[in-house]
Amino acid sequence: MKKRVISIFLALLMVLTLLPASVFAAASLKAPTISIARSSGKPKISWSAVSGAKKYYIYRSTDGKTYKQLTTTTSTSYTNTGAASGTKYYYKVKSAKVSNGKTVYSAYSNAKSLLTTIATPTVTVTRTSGKPTVKWSALKGADKYEIYRSTDGKTFSKYVTTTKTSYTNTNASIGTTYYYKVKAISTETSNANSALSAAKSIKCIPATPTLTVTATDNSAKLSWGAVTGAT
Repeated sequence: MKKRVISIFLALLMVLTLLPASVFAAASLKAPTISIARSSGKPKISWSAVSGAKKYYIYRSTDGKTYKQLTTTTSTSYTNTGAASGTKYYYKVKSAKVSNGKTVYSAYSNAKSLLTTIATPTVTVTRTSGKPTVKWSALKGADKYEIYRSTDGKTFSKYVTTTKTSYTNTNASIGTTYYYKVKAISTETSNANSALSAAKSIKCIPATPTLTVTATDNSAKLSWGAVTGAT
């Protein structure tokens, strides 16, 4: 009986060694190779499609050691829009498919990490009574905004801080071109502060005069108030 069992085992082993590698590979999946970048300050992880994979499982950690499943996707990228600003997150991904009625997973991908920040402001500059007015949209996570100014477009210094989403530089000098950048600030942690915006510039000019017309017998009298900087 013992010899018969051994013979059957050897026969099965021989059959298995003769089977093509594709038979075994069919039940396995390659682990994704992921990359990470920021999208509006939030972590965006990407990877190439894995042959045979139907779904991807995304895992997240805040210490790089303990990972929990965050979500699944059929896409090859994922943006963690719910990530808190100023937090460093670590990510891994598994590819998956169903084989013989069971879910088959790959090994974990490589780990990638990113410190989240507030999105970078998008700035516009117009004139208000000839003076530069800097504007931007409110950003999630921002408690205030720092405005940086330059007169050469190269060296910027912090000029003012505001909780609003616009600022008019009323002290700007007539005839001078000013360059502005804006940074979103978190009072909770400086790690969440945004990058500086792209620079925008405008030349400060005299305000447009306010014209008054007074009718006389056969003529009209035009008058206006003095405009600062007008010569």
